[in-house]
Amino acid sequence: MIGLEFICRAYEMEYKEVANKLNIKPQTINSWLRGKREIPKERLKQLSQLFGIEEERYFQKVLTRAEQLEINLIYFRNNYVIYETETTQIDEEGKEHTVTETYSEARGIIHFLTRKHRQALLLEQVEKLTLNYSGYGREYEIKTLENVVKLLEENGQKTKIMDAVLYYLTDLKNKECETQEGIPDQGFYNKFEELLKEYNLL
Repeated sequence: MIGLEFICRAYEMEYKEVANKLNIKPQTINSWLRGKREIPKERLKQLSQLFGIEEERYFQKVLTRAEQLEINLIYFRNNYVIYETETTQIDEEGKEHTVTETYSEARGIIHFLTRKHRQALLLEQVEKLTLNYSGYGREYEIKTLENVVKLLEENGQKTKIMDAVLYYLTDLKNKECETQEGIPDQGFYNKFEELLKEYNLL
């Protein structure tokens, strides 16, 4: 199944309707879906505009699970009413500010799909990381991931240590670290960085 077929199903749009909007024959749509003909570039642009999907390549390729969930997210974000609400907030100095917040009537399903999309992306990234082009496992990456999973399953003090190190490697990025629950303060990271430099790891 190429992306166009999945997208039509997700948007509950019949092929005849798509053909009418593109001013082409329904048989042309069928030839694309059966792989007899590739979708021309100008038609890809029209499909992108019709469905509100920027990634034109999605229409022509077989979609991964993460890409399918992305399509579902685009549908619910673009086709449901967006509401605006104003709330009053008080800052640290005691001053009141009016803040406008927006939310979708489909926010529940959007939140659910967002989580599923993140999970699917992570699984695809792990698979790509641990497999080479021949389909054989890359032992170093597999062993590292096994250790990370083991620590997460233990959910003990070692997990907190791993979180602190990962925060330094990914989120700190040489700027003042923000106070977060379970994350050491800047002083810890200054000493940690000195230790890494001392042993030529940085």
